[in-house]
Amino acid sequence: MAKREFTINKFLTMKLEGSKTYIYVAGEKFKQCRFLMINLPLEEIESFDEIKSIDEAAEIINPSMREPPEPEKIRRHEIPTYKILPEEEFWGLCSNLQAWYEHGYNTRLLHSNLSFPLLKRLVDVGDIQAKRIFKEEIIDRYNNGVESVRIYLRRMNYLSYLSLKELLSIVEDEDEREAMILLTNKLLRTDNLDIDIKEGRVIKIRLQAQELRKVPESVRKLTSLEHLILSYNLLEELPEWIGELKTLKIIEVSDNCLKTLPDSIGDLKSLEKLIACSNKIELLPESFGGLESLKVIELYENRLNSLPDSLGNLFNLEKLDLHKNLINLLPQSIGNLKNLKVLDLSENSIQDLPDSIEKLGNLTKFSIANNKLKTLPPSIYSIKSLEILSISANPLQYFPDFIYQLPKLKEIFVRELGVIGRQINKYYFWNKYIVIFSDYKNKKKDVKSNS
Repeated sequence: MAKREFTINKFLTMKLEGSKTYIYVAGEKFKQCRFLMINLPLEEIESFDEIKSIDEAAEIINPSMREPPEPEKIRRHEIPTYKILPEEEFWGLCSNLQAWYEHGYNTRLLHSNLSFPLLKRLVDVGDIQAKRIFKEEIIDRYNNGVESVRIYLRRMNYLSYLSLKELLSIVEDEDEREAMILLTNKLLRTDNLDIDIKEGRVIKIRLQAQELRKVPESVRKLTSLEHLILSYNLLEELPEWIGELKTLKIIEVSDNCLKTLPDSIGDLKSLEKLIACSNKIELLPESFGGLESLKVIELYENRLNSLPDSLGNLFNLEKLDLHKNLINLLPQSIGNLKNLKVLDLSENSIQDLPDSIEKLGNLTKFSIANNKLKTLPPSIYSIKSLEILSISANPLQYFPDFIYQLPKLKEIFVRELGVIGRQINKYYFWNKYIVIFSDYKNKKKDVKSNS
């Protein structure tokens, strides 16, 4: 096949070599370029009038553009194939790149995983037009692009090309921008500052390891905030105004000196994840039950000795991690957590489990290791979904037969159970391939031990 070459400008050249098309930048091979065609169903074409970029189009109608299609999917006709001659593909690609250049290197006209690396390379070789719009394109696509583009720009560190001032210029609300400027001016360090901005509003801020003793008042003005990180500081309390951040979905306050959480925490109706590990929290307010959207609670390594009855109101909760606390009693209301999948109560002082745990029909992982249980309630047998169970290091008087009958149990941890652990028989379990982690090595090869 004859070689083909097409010059777009003094920096960009396209070459057909064999059956493959390559982009050359300033005479050096940049990368192979795959076809950028999107198949628009004729009967649906009007529904795509609002598409603003190739990335958005790829997400909606041709996800296979993001990664090369798997051969097996092509064989099963899950991904349509098009018979395009290499030369036809070459001229199509030349047309794409020519249009991209003529429209001022508008990154919306190419997929982001090509447009941004190519634009950066053009900057490096001295293309004045590329230099002029490089940061503008990063700012525009990060602020207004589809989520896949935003993730790509963060993951590939394109935001590092922006100064803090340039990043904050994206913030459209004047009060919010002033609050961010005031906040950053008072911070101990900005090298670990992580800010996420979307559609002109601050939606995430990381104020980690800043030696903060109080949450800065400026945070109060970030009324679109979804993710707040305050870990590794010196906070002794959270302000009552924290409940005003109605859009907050994730709050991380681990490794501080918190002794409690404010009553206003219950006003965070959008909160989905609360991470407050390694503090000194002794008590949770009754308002805690107002966190109706909460899916994940991580409060391990604190000083909790009890839980509020309102915990049972967290109907959407999927993970509850309370290991390494001082809990001695669980509320009956824990049985209301019908969506709970992971429950870790290890390293507490629990002597009895409430019968209501039988209602935890979606629980797959349950750890009650290192407590003070002498018996396990028959109600555990009702948790048919259980796959991983840890009962290690409890003063159990006997190993209950109903544990053998749990149909989905895949792993069980039974270390430090004394003579009880020695008596557990692998072949009594419903699942004959169960993995037992104990102090005693079984002679059978399929029984593993991490001792």
